[in-house]
Amino acid sequence: MWLDKTLLPTDGNQLFTWEVWLRPGSFERVQILVELLPNAQISDHRIRFPERDICSITCSLTDLSQIHLVSKCVSGFRYLPTLSGFFDALPANDATEWTDDLNRRITYNPNPDVSVCILDTGIRSQHPLLRYHIVPDGTDSYLAEWGVEDDHGHGTQMAGIALFGDLAPVLETPFPITLSHGVESVKVFPPTGSNNEDLVGYITAQAVAIAEINNADIRRVFCMSWSMEHQSDPDGRAVMEGKPTPLSAKIDQLAFGVVVFFFF
Repeated sequence: MWLDKTLLPTDGNQLFTWEVWLRPGSFERVQILVELLPNAQISDHRIRFPERDICSITCSLTDLSQIHLVSKCVSGFRYLPTLSGFFDALPANDATEWTDDLNRRITYNPNPDVSVCILDTGIRSQHPLLRYHIVPDGTDSYLAEWGVEDDHGHGTQMAGIALFGDLAPVLETPFPITLSHGVESVKVFPPTGSNNEDLVGYITAQAVAIAEINNADIRRVFCMSWSMEHQSDPDGRAVMEGKPTPLSAKIDQLAFGVVVFFFF
């Protein structure tokens, strides 16, 4: 009956909003039962499937057990996921409270031996959810004059995904979180403008080498959440049409451990 991966709450009287799976045709009956409970609410609608009706109910675990005991209609339930837009719209003070709560619940290794290395626009090294999880000597840049901080935000966002995945359920759960890996960053995009397309493969290879030199003993996964711009001929047809590019060829070489020397 319990459909979530997380543990059931230990306090049976605490209010939660549940996603409840009901037997077909039982929604109206459950509505009547919920209305009899003083602190319970049920959604005005349900989603209908051939084998289940799905609705949301706000109540305690004890009340939900009573609803099922009387109706025999609940076939499954879990925490109702919170949409990420809720957190995006929070005022700064409220967002800080959620962030502080998450940080208090995280157990992490300050010197992890596994890392996700972000090849992107850099990382905001003092971001409150990232700063404790960047490995020592874990931020660098293809060119020193670019700096290591994130000028555009994309690299920081990717680092957050690499650490936490979907952040919404991590923020809303009251349970401890354990992180066994860290993040690194090598900045491969300039603060302004863009890279010469002919050099993107070379820059990528150099960024990989920089990360491996800075922390030679760490096992890592490289994250490249970007691609080359689409190129078209005058008639609008794709120039490459799925053919290998210098970047894709370089990634293949890196993946297979092929050493290629560059001469300029």
